[in-house]
Amino acid sequence: MEEITITSPDKRKEICLTYDGEARFGPAFFLGSSSGFEWPLGSSTLGEDVHWSSDSRYAVVLVFRSRDTSRSPNVDLVAVDTTRGTVQTIDHNSRGLIQQQGFLPSGEYEYRRVDSGVATIKRWHP
Repeated sequence: MEEITITSPDKRKEICLTYDGEARFGPAFFLGSSSGFEWPLGSSTLGEDVHWSSDSRYAVVLVFRSRDTSRSPNVDLVAVDTTRGTVQTIDHNSRGLIQQQGFLPSGEYEYRRVDSGVATIKRWHP
């Protein structure tokens, strides 16, 4: 596993994920770059799921704030606005997991937040 390229629905933008290691019995880590828009996340450590909004404006990714696997994941779910080159934090979880789901036909982004074994389905409105 070296590189994964995820193309936007309008085929004008791409996010390239370059493999950068993995946690033991845990997720793979990636570095991101872009084509067709400015990449505002620099050298942040990302998860491997990228979800595009149907209008190709937003890309939602999981950012690992720490690679320390001896503790619970410390993650941010963020939306990259590809027209403005900005990042908006959708959710932060320092004690549990965030499981990405995807954009709904309504344009909302659905994800699952897991704290102490309890899962809550949440939605973000761009």
